[in-house]
Amino acid sequence: MYDIIDENIIGSRRFDTSYLNQWIETMRDANRLSNSILLNLSNVVGEVDFGDFLRLEILKLNTPSVYRTLYNGSKIFLKPELIRDDVIYTLTTSDDDPTKPRLEKFIHADKLQFPYSIEQIVALMDLVQRLFPFKPTDVFKASSHLSIVYLNKFERYFAYCLAHGNLSEIVFSNARKLGAKEIYKVLEKSVDDGFDNEVRERLFSITYFENQEDFELIIGSFFYLSNYRLSKNPQVRISLSLDIKKLLERLDNSGGQVRKYYDTDYEAKFRSFILRLFESAKAPYYFESYVLKKILEDTVGHYGLERYEFENIVVGYLKDYIEGNGFDRDALMLYDCCHRINEINNGGGSFTRTRKMLDSANSILRNYADLHLESFLIGIISYDPARENLYAVNKLASSIFKDWNEFELFLNRKRGKQGYEFVKEFFDFFIKFKSTKFRNYVPFEFKVITIKKNS
Repeated sequence: MYDIIDENIIGSRRFDTSYLNQWIETMRDANRLSNSILLNLSNVVGEVDFGDFLRLEILKLNTPSVYRTLYNGSKIFLKPELIRDDVIYTLTTSDDDPTKPRLEKFIHADKLQFPYSIEQIVALMDLVQRLFPFKPTDVFKASSHLSIVYLNKFERYFAYCLAHGNLSEIVFSNARKLGAKEIYKVLEKSVDDGFDNEVRERLFSITYFENQEDFELIIGSFFYLSNYRLSKNPQVRISLSLDIKKLLERLDNSGGQVRKYYDTDYEAKFRSFILRLFESAKAPYYFESYVLKKILEDTVGHYGLERYEFENIVVGYLKDYIEGNGFDRDALMLYDCCHRINEINNGGGSFTRTRKMLDSANSILRNYADLHLESFLIGIISYDPARENLYAVNKLASSIFKDWNEFELFLNRKRGKQGYEFVKEFFDFFIKFKSTKFRNYVPFEFKVITIKKNS
């Protein structure tokens, strides 16, 4: 901590401290700032970025009206903005002059509340823009994961304490040192307290790993957190795409970047770690299968195993799930992950990508359909969630049976058999769906087949 304080006050190659000369001109200025830091930092030491904390304290001591305005008017003068997959606070733009921050125009307009010279306003806006960027580009990089620019860190800089339930950096760092058992407890508590987004962002902020143990701990924590969140609220599955993108950025070894975390025989050790991650998965395998889906769609990255091995794992998930749970929506989602991407070089740097479902996955579902036809047909019926009695056949049925014509032939072979009355009803529905060229929901009243809308 003392090294960080020295860098932010004395300066270093990483930190430009020349701006301090405008604010600390006398020993009295230095003493006031030191006393303010000693008084206010103690409750949040290790929980804030010291450089941001320092600049905010300077702002409070020298221009208290601007400090209060920035906090009380944060919804006016700051806005959340997505920069390189991170949402941060940025300064809002003035309505009448898009080249200026709204806060700057507001200060110029109210001389009674802000009795500062033009030179002083230039200096204080420089200080503010060292805290919050104005019109940042994709190259913007926050000072640290504890920076005031992050929405869930902003309040602690003004309250000088953590909000109830907020993730403590000290607690997280200590748990990280102690290993999986302790860090998993921290992850669970954050989710249970409703702060799962904060702990997600903390994991995402880690881009450097001390060694093999630390690398595997944090990657394993991604998997554990995602599965724990899904167990508490299955609806979070719709927001997992960004999580998996960041996870795969850390796992991609196409450039050999994983090597630095392992001492010897890194390829075998990395391979063993990846196998453990996926082989320890439990039904319904949603997170792991979606990760595998993204791996199989990436024709460039390398993630420790051969492509056919990842294919075998996800197909194994599908087989295991169906044997234990039958055929339902989760089975269909698992099947949707069982594919490979083929790229055709068109020349001139242009490629055509085609998606092909794995033959082994198709075979599993066709065999299931032969043995448990009614369950299979119910499983491929989709319903319109917004309107009653509107249904369609899931498009994946055409992949399982090669195409819609093959699926129709399969139904024709089955519908004449004794005891298969439900097939006749399904076939009538299918023909009606076919009339839309397999595109739209159709009205249909099922009398024999029972539709399970919560399956």
